[in-house]
Amino acid sequence: MNSASRPLATTATLALSSALLLVSACGPTAPPPAPAAAKPAERPLTPAAIAANDTARFSAGLKGRPGGPFEAFEKTPAWQDYAKGFEETWGQFEKTQAEPMRAFEQKELASSSQPKGSFVFYPFSGPDVLYMMGFFPGRSIYVMVGLEPAGTLPTPGSFVASKIASEVEGWTKSVRSVFKRSFFVTSEMDAQFRGRLADGSLEPLCLLLARSGYTIEGIRHGNLTEEGAFTDYNVGTASLNAKGKPKKPLGVEVTFRRGPLGDPQKIYYFSAKLGSDFKTNPPGFSRFLLSLGNPDTLIKSAQFIMHWPGMGDMRNQILETSRLILEDDTGIPFKYLQPPTWEYKLYGEYSAPDKPFKTWYQKNLVKAFEDPTKVTPLGLQLGYGAGRRPSSLILARRVATAAAPAPVQTPPQR
Repeated sequence: MNSASRPLATTATLALSSALLLVSACGPTAPPPAPAAAKPAERPLTPAAIAANDTARFSAGLKGRPGGPFEAFEKTPAWQDYAKGFEETWGQFEKTQAEPMRAFEQKELASSSQPKGSFVFYPFSGPDVLYMMGFFPGRSIYVMVGLEPAGTLPTPGSFVASKIASEVEGWTKSVRSVFKRSFFVTSEMDAQFRGRLADGSLEPLCLLLARSGYTIEGIRHGNLTEEGAFTDYNVGTASLNAKGKPKKPLGVEVTFRRGPLGDPQKIYYFSAKLGSDFKTNPPGFSRFLLSLGNPDTLIKSAQFIMHWPGMGDMRNQILETSRLILEDDTGIPFKYLQPPTWEYKLYGEYSAPDKPFKTWYQKNLVKAFEDPTKVTPLGLQLGYGAGRRPSSLILARRVATAAAPAPVQTPPQR
């Protein structure tokens, strides 16, 4: 390049540099910002659900909404003493039971995936939602079974000021055993939940849901068809009992959620005596369970019923369909939870059953607990010996190669 051409080259270079600087400074045109995701709206509650939550919170010793139907009752000394006492009881439960349960769940159970078709089955449960939800939180469906009737939840209008003291005394008695002993005592429930303190398990069940921070969305009483479908109960079409009165519904469906935006969850509570005729009594119940899929099964404080002769049908259905089984020694005999179908872990310390159940002492379980590689500390007290002798749990998982059968098609809801 000669000297005459240098000014032109310099000019061109400067022009190009300026253009590049302009492009660099401005940059490419930025895409428009994505619209902000709409916040999910809180599902509105029906008037019936609002009333149910009002009652559940009041019975749980929790203040209701301003201007609610229990605002005046909350000022009574009886309710205030009850609320204070319940707060202390709940705090103790949180420290000694709930926190260890959450730790156990996070370490031992949270890794369990929840595939479509999984649910929790808790036979011989009574209204014990505390341990069911503690070990298996966040599930879509729970199935509970107890001897006590489903019962009803009182409406706010059924309470009167002169009877608040007796009401709170009844609530205290109705849930005392689950806090003190980790289970509902059958003999106590028989007296308490058949009209003396409540007309069934629904009232304490909702009380414990409210105390645990859940909102009730709906309550639906129903029966089961022979095919296993849950159908609405209608007193006008209900069959009559020996006294000519409509038979009570077999069960109740409670829909609830955690917080204002939580996913809907359901508890089905059925009143039934599970026995050797499990496949047919109550009618449709076995098929109802099969329609829901493959459960995670919880069994505790179950009077060793699964050890009894003649319980093969129920025991086999649990063994054939469950993904995992969490139980104490009153559940399915340990001999059935062995490889190659099952792999198990043991927690706590196994001790001999109490006097009424000495027959069901399991020597093979004693031997298994002697292997330190199989045993992990439990961290909480539960079961019949809670507070008196060591507690234990067995966690059995189905081996991957021993797949459970595919669930049958879900019957239609009616």
